[in-house]
Amino acid sequence: MTKNIALDHPWLDRSPLLLLDGYRFSERRRRDAEDVTPTRVAGARALIVRGAEAAAWFYGDEALRRRDAVPGLVAQPLFGPGAVHTLDGEHHAVRKHWFVDVLDAEAVRASTARLGTAWREEVSGWDGEVDVFERASAVLTRVAVERAGLAVDPRGWEPLRRDLVAMVDGFGAVAGPRHQRARAARARTQAWVVDQVRAARHGTEASGLVRAVADLGDEDGRQVAAEVAATELLNVVRPQVAVAWLVAGGARALDEHPALRSALADGTLSPIDVAQEVRRTTPFVPLLAARAGRDTRWGDVKVPAGTLVVLDVWGTDHDPRSWARPDVFDPLRYARERVTAVNLVPQGGGSRERGHRCPGEDLTLAYLSVMLPELARSGAVVHEGTVSLRRMPPRPQCRARVEQRR
Repeated sequence: MTKNIALDHPWLDRSPLLLLDGYRFSERRRRDAEDVTPTRVAGARALIVRGAEAAAWFYGDEALRRRDAVPGLVAQPLFGPGAVHTLDGEHHAVRKHWFVDVLDAEAVRASTARLGTAWREEVSGWDGEVDVFERASAVLTRVAVERAGLAVDPRGWEPLRRDLVAMVDGFGAVAGPRHQRARAARARTQAWVVDQVRAARHGTEASGLVRAVADLGDEDGRQVAAEVAATELLNVVRPQVAVAWLVAGGARALDEHPALRSALADGTLSPIDVAQEVRRTTPFVPLLAARAGRDTRWGDVKVPAGTLVVLDVWGTDHDPRSWARPDVFDPLRYARERVTAVNLVPQGGGSRERGHRCPGEDLTLAYLSVMLPELARSGAVVHEGTVSLRRMPPRPQCRARVEQRR
């Protein structure tokens, strides 16, 4: 018998609890081991789902659309106007093809080689106290911007780094200083990139992604607005800087597990497995959202049109049906437990080429696979860097002391 979830939705909006509970929001709303939790978020009836089967439905049901799923207060500073994240159908397919093309295997290799050189030079110069997050985001900013072919922001590298960090850091705050910093950072950075896109379209010599995005067209072959082109270029650059959150998370995890740190440093532990475990245990976001564009259902649950469908990223990545001892940081698990397109979803699930999985996932893994071993070999010991699962994303700070040189 099909359940009508419209009858089960509470009238009380739970959005304030999302801001309070952060990554544990879904877990605290869930009853027992249920995979489906009716609630109300952002004024709309919502259905929270978790687990590999739920992720397969979330990314496979064409009735679930992304347009209007993420509140504008979150989407605008983080994704920007007209972003691929908010598109559906043929609009999304055409735009996604551009991302897959510019983030192909050769681009990943070239970017990772450049990052590896820059990161080794950075880490080799550490002495005394360093902020791992700050230094990682600085190197990532420079590599991402230079690889994109963007002219250096006239304000300098440090203000640009702060703005790119602020755009990510503000998504978990819908008001207050963090949100205002994110909006201001988006406006400044967007204007900087729009100017370069427009210059490229008017004949100024351009290279790399600036040239590629200047020619970006929509599903009808018409050139997209310069603002949209700039948005998508930043949606290549910004996520690379966000890898700093994972680097900091990895630094803390390795500090807590000296044996793993030593194995990673001497090459006996796979850096990819460590990177996967960092992403599983410290994902960028706790939740991802879609909206039912028409009546649909998942199993015996009826999902009326207009329902906000929320994938519990944290719950799926910590689902004991997929991951033994899910709360334990254990890179060795990947020798026993298989990663699929729907059981590990820190950057989305389903198809990278055709669906809404992040097209930069391979780049994230490649970056972590060169950054984390260097960090393990550095001798940097974290002394300040607690993680609060209530904050979205976790506070970007990770102070360490370099106590022994290589």
